[in-house]
Amino acid sequence: MGDDVPRSELDPESALVLALRHRLVTELAAAEAALALTRARSPAKQPLIDRAFDRLSYQLRAERLLANPGTPELGDAARELCRCIAAYHAEQPAFRLRIVGRPLVFDDATMRVLLLVLSELLNNAATLHASGRDPIQVSLRTENKVLGIAIIYRCADNEPQMSETLIDALRRLIAPCHASFICQISRGRAMFKVLATLT
Repeated sequence: MGDDVPRSELDPESALVLALRHRLVTELAAAEAALALTRARSPAKQPLIDRAFDRLSYQLRAERLLANPGTPELGDAARELCRCIAAYHAEQPAFRLRIVGRPLVFDDATMRVLLLVLSELLNNAATLHASGRDPIQVSLRTENKVLGIAIIYRCADNEPQMSETLIDALRRLIAPCHASFICQISRGRAMFKVLATLT
């Protein structure tokens, strides 16, 4: 990996969160196995069980990605995360991902932080976007030594899109990555953006 990437060391709190995420992956895998066995033993097709199994499988894939990205390239991981959330989220959102700039290669700790923030923003947008309108826009862009991650979607007017507590938590989470968090809500349009300096 190059020297021009933000780096985030794994502090004790992050290490605990990572351990809990690995535990969640284990529990989801056990639930998936149990559901697969139930489906296999069913004498007839069960659409509800099939749907539950598919959603659980995609949620497990997403959690595995967050716990261990398996790739240093943010764009590849973001594509997989969008695919998983679109499949398992109750609102069945549509994401339109655009990647501009060179390959986005990061160390493991920074990848986990960026993907965790992206996951929270995607899930938040999937829950609150105005259904039936435009797809949720997801952008990853590198320009002038700055990485920009943006989520843009249509929303209901005068409806809160994110709590101050969550905004503060996301800002503290990305601070070690030399990054800032911006949120703008105006005229039925919400935008959440992470800007990280590539040192």
